[in-house]
This record gives sequence, structure tokens and C-alpha cells, in this order.
Amino acid sequence: DFSPGMAMLTKYNSAVNKGAVIEMPSQLGEKVIDVEQVKPYSNLCGLLAFGEEWNTVERRKVLREALRQAAQRHSPSYD
Repeated sequence: DFSPGMAMLTKYNSAVNKGAVIEMPSQLGEKVIDVEQVKPYSNLCGLLAFGEEWNTVERRKVLREALRQAAQRHSPSYD
């Protein structure tokens, strides 16, 4: 579900598009307030999904640790 103010508007998720030429909106880099500002099915808040086989206590620990290590190496990117 869309939650206003939770994601940043980027050139990748912006719904502003005229033919093959993407026109950059002036709100680029600002928080998305209206769902009409973004493309349908845009990954706005970093959804991460795994299959049922990963839904165990031990495997979730493995995933959590891998995500933690990745976050330490690379800060979030909003573009």
C-alpha cells in the first residue's frame, strides 16, 4: 500500500513520462505525497521477499546478518 511521505521521487519511479523522453519533475528528490506521482508497481520502500524455505528462525538470522553487512558497506541510495 502507498504511504504518503515514505519514499523519495526519483527518475526511476517518477510517473512523469512523455513518449520515449522522460521529463524530470521539479519535485525530484522530494518525498512522494500523491500516489499519482509514481509509476505503478514501483519499489518505493525496499520490499524484500523470500520464499517459504527461508521462513525459519535460523535462515532469517542468516538473511538479517547478510543485510546488516551489506548496509555497512553501502549506504542507502535514493536515486
